[in-house]
Amino acid sequence: MFYIVVLLSTVVIASGTCPDGFRHLGNGCYLLIRNYFNWPEALMMCQYAGAELAKIEIDTENSLVKDWLRTYGNNIREGGVWISGTDVLEENRWFYARSTRVLTFADWYPGRPIGKPTAHCLAMPRVLNYMWTDEACGNLNNAICRKS
Repeated sequence: MFYIVVLLSTVVIASGTCPDGFRHLGNGCYLLIRNYFNWPEALMMCQYAGAELAKIEIDTENSLVKDWLRTYGNNIREGGVWISGTDVLEENRWFYARSTRVLTFADWYPGRPIGKPTAHCLAMPRVLNYMWTDEACGNLNNAICRKS
């Protein structure tokens, strides 16, 4: 119950054809939740919002999301955002969350993924200009959710 109250109080409001609080980008509706969550909590928060942790599958979608995050960069807490992707099952083999689908697109920051045995979750850190990196799933980031 506490998380639902937090969710509703920290949504970046946007207009369009998407539900309240979601922003229309490309073929989806995106929700930015500006609170610190570890990766499993971010999955859960997106589910509570009727969405899923954002699966970014093509370059144009990635560019739209990055542009949006840069626009709202001053509103995002330090860190970055969690997106859908994990290599927890097999090191350096990235799957979308809650899926057996291998990532078909990636926007890795140069030299990433790091490949550390503790860095299994996909993030877009502000400090890396929202390019992708692998982070420890217990790190705290904001969440970006997607609803088709």
